[in-house]
Amino acid sequence: MKNAFLLKTLLDFLFIVLPLSSLGVLFSVTFLIAQKYNTPSFEPLSFILLFSVSIGVVFFIRALYFLRKVATGYMRNKIFTSEQTSNMIKSGTSFILFSGISLVSSLLDFVFNLTNGELKLEFSNSQFYIVLILSIGLFLKIQGKVIAQAQRFKEDTDLTI
Repeated sequence: MKNAFLLKTLLDFLFIVLPLSSLGVLFSVTFLIAQKYNTPSFEPLSFILLFSVSIGVVFFIRALYFLRKVATGYMRNKIFTSEQTSNMIKSGTSFILFSGISLVSSLLDFVFNLTNGELKLEFSNSQFYIVLILSIGLFLKIQGKVIAQAQRFKEDTDLTI
């Protein structure tokens, strides 16, 4: 129970801090791009990159929302309910979509640099974290489907008794 409380507290903290910090970054980056708009070096690809990153952050926040619901259910000992499995699958799907959008954003950044005459091939921690979040999303989605199937088996055996 202590671990579930710790998980719920961490998810609550992330769910509150992440949107606020994302809004601050979005406004500051938009302001910087608006300043850059008057110069001849403005690139429309930067708007596309900013939009894709913003959509990715929305999916990450959505995944945290559903994961918070799962943690709340664990704290209330409502583990094997259809609502819990649905929330687990939705959270996993959102993490997977976030990872896909993040990979597309990295590819767009590569193309943006390539069109500016720079060839930068790098593997940083951000790509590792994207793969890690993709793995977490796949795990949550599979776990939700396994629990849903176990619920159906339990209902079938309850009917035969």
